[in-house]
Amino acid sequence: MNQTDLNSLYDKGGFFVITGLSPNTRLEFGIDLNIWDTAEKFMGLKLIPSGLHLISYSSIDKNNSVGLKSSFFTYFKPGQLLVLNWNKETESLQESTLSVDELSALRNRIRDLDKNLGCYPILDQILDQPGSSKRPKQNSDLYDQWIKLTNYISENTLANVFGCSSIIRNVYTFSSATGSGYDTREYQDAIKTLESINNNVEDKNQNKIISNNLDDKLDFLNNEPGKDSFFFKTIDLKKSFDSKTHTPSQISSYSVDKSFLLANVLNRYSEGPIGLLGEMQITFLLLLIGQNFAGFEHYKQIVGLVTQSSSAIAYSVGNNKEFDDILGDNTKKIKGDSLLKGLFVPFTKILIKQLKHCPEDFFSSLLTSDNFFVKCIRDYIVNVGVTDSNVEGIELLNSEMEELRTVFKKRFNVDLPTYSELLEAEEEGSDNEYAPVIV
Repeated sequence: MNQTDLNSLYDKGGFFVITGLSPNTRLEFGIDLNIWDTAEKFMGLKLIPSGLHLISYSSIDKNNSVGLKSSFFTYFKPGQLLVLNWNKETESLQESTLSVDELSALRNRIRDLDKNLGCYPILDQILDQPGSSKRPKQNSDLYDQWIKLTNYISENTLANVFGCSSIIRNVYTFSSATGSGYDTREYQDAIKTLESINNNVEDKNQNKIISNNLDDKLDFLNNEPGKDSFFFKTIDLKKSFDSKTHTPSQISSYSVDKSFLLANVLNRYSEGPIGLLGEMQITFLLLLIGQNFAGFEHYKQIVGLVTQSSSAIAYSVGNNKEFDDILGDNTKKIKGDSLLKGLFVPFTKILIKQLKHCPEDFFSSLLTSDNFFVKCIRDYIVNVGVTDSNVEGIELLNSEMEELRTVFKKRFNVDLPTYSELLEAEEEGSDNEYAPVIV
C-alpha cells in the first residue's frame, strides 16, 4: 500500500480512543464479530469502516476472571474520532471530559497514537503488505458477515430501542444486566400469581414462606425499571386477537393464525417491516455478543409472530384476499408484494444468517429446550408450503426455505421435514413422526 492510499485510509477511517487506561488494566475487548485480550499499551482502534459497529468490553482481574460485559452500538462517520474515558472505580467507559479544542487537537495528532491503536481487522494485514490492495479473506468474511447481520438496523430503530437509557450522545450503551419491558410483564404476571397464592393457600405459615420467596424475585425484576432498560415494542403471542370486538370464530382463527397481531405490530413501526426486522437483528446481537438475555424473549416473539402468520404469508404472494379485512386501515400501508419482499423473504434470509452463528447445540440447549423454535419452523414450513406453488412470487420464498433446510442440516445436523411429509403425518394422526430430527 502506497502512502497516498494510507493517507486516504486515515482520512476515511474512524478512530476510537480510550483515555484513562493504566498500563495494568486488562480488558476483554471486541468490535463486531472480533474479540481480543488487550495488552498494556492498548488505547483503542483505528481505521474503523464507516457505518454501524458494536463495541464490547469486560475487565480482567489478576486471577484472569472476566467481569460483567458492557457494550455499545455506535455509527462511525468517515474520519470520525470517538473518545471515551475509562472509569477505574466502575470499570466502565464514560463520556469524555475533553473540550472541543482538545478533541480537535487529538484528531490532528492521531498518528502519534498509532502504536497504541489496534487496526480494525479488515485492514490489519493490508498495512503489512506494501502494494497489496486485496483484503485478507478471513477478516473480510467477518466484516461481510457483520454487514449482513446488521443491514436492517437503522439509527431510528436504535434510538427507539434504547430510548433515554444511553447516557452518551450517539452511543447506545447496555450491559449483560440491562432489562426490558418483558421483565415488567413477568413482574406483573408474578404479582397476579402471588395474589392467587395468597387467596388460595390456607396455611398462613406456608403462605408467608411462598410470599417471601416471590417477593425476592419481584424485587429483582422490579429493580428501578426503566433506568437501564431496552424499549422493545413488546409482542404477546397469547393475545393475538381482540376479545371485545372479535367473534368467537375470529378468536379461534386468530389464536392460531397470528396475522391480525402481525398487522397491528407492523402498524406500530414508522418504518414498517424494516423496523421489526431491525429489532430482530438487534436482539440477536444482544445475546450473541452482548451476553444479554433480556432481548431473547422479544426475539422469540418476533420469530413466532412471522412464522405463524399464515394468512399474511398467503396474502404476500396474492393468494389470500381475506387478509385485506384483517389489515383494515393498514391496507394502503402494507401491500402483498411489500410483505413478501419487505418482510417474509428478508426475515428468512436474516434467520439463515443468524443460525450460522448459533452454537451447534442450539436446539438442545437450555435456551431452546422448550421446542419453541422447532414449532415455529414447522409452522413456517406448513404456512409456506400450503400456498399455491404456481402463484407468482412464491419461488422467492421457496428458495430461501431450501437454504434454511440446508443450514439446519449442515450446522445442527437436523433434518427438517418437508411440507408434504408434515401434511401426510397430520392426515395419519402421527404429527411427531416428522418433527425435526437430530441425526
